[in-house]
Amino acid sequence: MLSEEFDAWKFSPDESITFYDVPWPVLHAPSRLTVEDVDWSAVEAFFDAVKSQMRLQDYKAFVEKSHRRFHPDRWRARNVWLAIRDDVERGFLEVAANTVAQAITPIWRGLKTHDVRGYQS
Repeated sequence: MLSEEFDAWKFSPDESITFYDVPWPVLHAPSRLTVEDVDWSAVEAFFDAVKSQMRLQDYKAFVEKSHRRFHPDRWRARNVWLAIRDDVERGFLEVAANTVAQAITPIWRGLKTHDVRGYQS
């Protein structure tokens, strides 16, 4: 639900967001989440946990949406950076978002590779 809200959000300098408004794909409780918790292994653990709870087709769609959601070009195009007023927080968010994007990419590519070869992952 949070991911859908984030995806629909119209980012602008008039409506600021914070670190806690982003649906970070990690297993940590949002109320105790810090930027240090958003690392490569935490993202991998999240997708491993989610995979065991979803049908394969749903998981593939979820990974695809997540890959798009955190892609740096998409954040620029959606003006996410303009909606973060605090420069320090913007820096933290940029590091965390790039980490998520980099961690999701091999998961996404792995699913695409399996599709191309005709396998089921």
